[in-house]
Amino acid sequence: MFPPECSTLRLPVACTFLAAISPVQADALQSEITSAWTLAEQRAEETFDWMDSTLGDPLMYSRYPTLGNNATGRWTLTNLNRDWRDGYWPGILWMLAERTGSEIWRQRATDWTIPLEATTNIDHDIGFITLTSLGKGLLHHDELTDPDNVYRDFAKAAVLTAAAKLEARFNKPNAFGDPVPAGFTRSWNTPFQDPYPVCIDNLMNLEVLFLAYELDGCQTGQRVWFDHALQHARSTIARHMRPDGGTYHVVKHFETGPHVGTVERKHTWQGFAAESTWSRGQAWAIHGFTMVHRHASRDPTSCRPRISMPRQESRSGHGTTRTSTTTPPPSPASVTAGPRRLPSPRGIRPQPPSQHQA
Repeated sequence: MFPPECSTLRLPVACTFLAAISPVQADALQSEITSAWTLAEQRAEETFDWMDSTLGDPLMYSRYPTLGNNATGRWTLTNLNRDWRDGYWPGILWMLAERTGSEIWRQRATDWTIPLEATTNIDHDIGFITLTSLGKGLLHHDELTDPDNVYRDFAKAAVLTAAAKLEARFNKPNAFGDPVPAGFTRSWNTPFQDPYPVCIDNLMNLEVLFLAYELDGCQTGQRVWFDHALQHARSTIARHMRPDGGTYHVVKHFETGPHVGTVERKHTWQGFAAESTWSRGQAWAIHGFTMVHRHASRDPTSCRPRISMPRQESRSGHGTTRTSTTTPPPSPASVTAGPRRLPSPRGIRPQPPSQHQA
């Protein structure tokens, strides 16, 4: 298992919350949680059966459910072309394996996780792809489930490779080969959202740098991974956050000239307006800063921003969160993630092929 300092992907928030409410409330909440897990397992089983019947082995293991299709009521499947959401499906399977102790869910999680080690993704989303899949598997396995360290060694190597890819994006050089001193890992690849864009989502990817540093034994030579992750978080406080605790979605930076590395403009790519707070991005910030603080608190200097949801009502009448919270949207609330791109072929299989039996 992870050493204690590497257990930051596990958040015992529910347990802490349950301890702070009355027994009656706790029982009711626990019942709802149990029902949610039951529904999640049912939906995952239905998704597996659908993919198995329409695609079958081995093709299904190179496809990832990423986006709902309203017309068909089914998932849109991405095709190993490095979509940022690819890790979520195997991550769900790892969580079900952990919850149920089922070898069937563990094998399914492994089958969909292994191909992501070979992802060709080279932008900031490498953290999303790696930690939700390979990272979840690392948390799941121990000496009993992986006695020869086959999976854990494999996943550790993948995390280190992902960290190296993300590290290469810190102050990423411009078209002339000159580093852009923005103090961030760059989001996306040119020409999309140029010049030198940094989205609030990127906070979530920083954990691959922190985790890789720890998994590699906190080697002096890899200290730069920790330092640059922390610098990115501090730069986010300085440039993405507003006085009211809201955040900008994207901050762009000059890539050349006398102002290189400074802010060119702040705007939104998926929210309502430049000065609104994109709700999913705000959630990225809350989660991301919490994660950063956990790692930074082991360092002499820490990162403690004040970030919160604006006081304005941020939920729509039908129970979904609005796309943006500080500016009323002109259309129904959006809860979908816009498409991007996807990974590569099946690699090693540390466990025998699954028999697809529930």
